[in-house]
Amino acid sequence: MMLFSTIGFTAPWLLLGLLALPLLWILLRAVPPAPIRRSFPGVALLLGLRDETVQADKTPWWLLLLRALVMACLIIGLAGPIVNPAPVEKTQSKLLVILEGSWADAEDWDAQQRAALDLVQQSGNPERPVMFLHLTAPEEDLVFSAASEAARAIRAAEPNAWLPKGNWQGQFEPLGDFDTHWLASPLDWPGRDQLVRELLRHGSVEVAMSRSSPVGLLPMRATAEGIEISALRMTAGAAQVVAVDIVGSDPSGAERRLQRADIEFAAQELRATTEVQLPLEMRNRISRLVVSGHRSAAAVRLTDDRIQRPEIAILTGETSDREGLILFAPDHYLTQALSP
Repeated sequence: MMLFSTIGFTAPWLLLGLLALPLLWILLRAVPPAPIRRSFPGVALLLGLRDETVQADKTPWWLLLLRALVMACLIIGLAGPIVNPAPVEKTQSKLLVILEGSWADAEDWDAQQRAALDLVQQSGNPERPVMFLHLTAPEEDLVFSAASEAARAIRAAEPNAWLPKGNWQGQFEPLGDFDTHWLASPLDWPGRDQLVRELLRHGSVEVAMSRSSPVGLLPMRATAEGIEISALRMTAGAAQVVAVDIVGSDPSGAERRLQRADIEFAAQELRATTEVQLPLEMRNRISRLVVSGHRSAAAVRLTDDRIQRPEIAILTGETSDREGLILFAPDHYLTQALSP
């Protein structure tokens, strides 16, 4: 009995289908009507023949039982059994669900949306006032509404490329008391501590930290034989290898991946650097760097003219090669300045 006390169902009303199993048993046991007997002289020609296929006149009991068990398992499976379901608390207190929605949340945004929807749907009371707050979205009026309205807003929310901002001093005063569930990223931003203090003044605050570790690219640097790529990761941990795609245009003008570079993070290190050797012509065609497998604004770095090295020709009217006049040559200092 203890086993059944730890099992719950997401759709318990489907268990009413178990009441139809006795009717199914009766239908399966039904046999066709008995054949009508007629005298036919030609039957004498069939005497002595043996029929190799034998068919029972009714369904065996063990087959009926197996079919009934299959139907019972199907009904129970559709009812959504859950082992050790979390108790649902019926409460009238207002609920505030917060998503930051910055570039650091883009990598696992789908998981955060599902978690926020579960919070709204499992509040235990369809009449419970719920409000969804998207910290990087344009400012809107703070109003509690039905759970269905909050769920619709959560599904429509998208992460943005900027950090949350705003002055939260006294913003929640007209709302009274409420409970807060905050799905936070590991990224720190100005005003975060102030928001926590304001929320604690109105009720309990439960924070669920994201497990993702976003990777961002720093501005690349040109070297004598190529480029230098540096990256940062949000949290230190085990050694990690991150692939960076170097994207640019080919000779025909079509954009494609020119090369892939691997950046190796040592254990407990937050920054890593690698140098990629590229021909001058290929380096001048680079348009951006993209961290493979990471979806955020920080994982894309656009290039500019700083890494390009144009070819320069210096023409002078002097043709003398005497060493004593090198420092007096009109192109000497210009050549020294442009050589890097």
